[in-house]
Amino acid sequence: MKRVVRAALPLVPVLTVLLAVLSMAPAAHAAHPAVMGARAMGMGGAFTAVVDDASAVYWNPAAIGLRPLSVDASIASSGIAGLDALQKLMEEDMADLIEWEGGASASVGLLVAGNVGFIGAGYIVSGDVAVESKESTIEGYAQVRSDIAVGAAMDVQRSGPVGIRFGAVVRSITVQRAEVQDDKPPSGDPKAKERQASGYAVDAGVLIRATDMVTVGATARNLLGSLTWQGGAPAGQAAGVEFRAGVAVEPPFLGGVLAAEIASGGEIRYGVEKRFLFNGWALRTGQIHRDGKTLTTLGTGFALGPVAIDVAGITSDFKGFDVALEASLRF
Repeated sequence: MKRVVRAALPLVPVLTVLLAVLSMAPAAHAAHPAVMGARAMGMGGAFTAVVDDASAVYWNPAAIGLRPLSVDASIASSGIAGLDALQKLMEEDMADLIEWEGGASASVGLLVAGNVGFIGAGYIVSGDVAVESKESTIEGYAQVRSDIAVGAAMDVQRSGPVGIRFGAVVRSITVQRAEVQDDKPPSGDPKAKERQASGYAVDAGVLIRATDMVTVGATARNLLGSLTWQGGAPAGQAAGVEFRAGVAVEPPFLGGVLAAEIASGGEIRYGVEKRFLFNGWALRTGQIHRDGKTLTTLGTGFALGPVAIDVAGITSDFKGFDVALEASLRF
């Protein structure tokens, strides 16, 4: 125990400086916060220090292998419009997307991941559509990004429940994008400019189990890598390093977990998970604060043995929800 604490002490000032830098570092934000998985969404995306299953290939590579075997599949969408948009994107039917009268926007995310021991792999898809259709012009874009991720993690210090763990993930990236900025032709079929990109990225993460109740996690996304566009990169597509640091506390009296984290650009996330019925049922809620806006999340989940089903929603005004559904097998 004392050896682990001594080994962790040099990391304390590093994490302190990191938290200070995070509030000032620029971040390349998507139109919607990147919250993959219903359990994570239900907790406001404060998941860097909480994740303990196969979705660690996305959330924190250091958590790969915390469970000897796990499989996770989740999808998040801005309603049926997002799912319909993704289908049309995959079919490369841009004309159908940009005929929406009055304009529209939608987003969708898909994560399928698994791990055996300390090795994990995942397939991550994110799609966005933003179209403004005026009386005589149409302007907007549609984009699908696919990542194939492979990673591993290992303990560098461990004494009972306390320890330090590091992990890394390498992602192969492909992007398909269609852009339109055109006068409405009589036929209603605008001309779309297509772009493609490919590349790779390396992510790294650390988990510090300070006590049997407190875990600290930090990640650096796009730590290394490159993305090459054919025909030039669109504006705002530069992928800089994205940092995230968080803490999770599991008080014995709560029967659940409290979590909070801060990310590049000053984004703050926090959430709570309360478990009932011998961990068979969970309720979750959280908030995301970014760019002067507050998003509220709600979620619930059910578990029977190793099988878990989770659902969550995220909203800014309680009038409309982005939704997520997740199924997991955890041993």
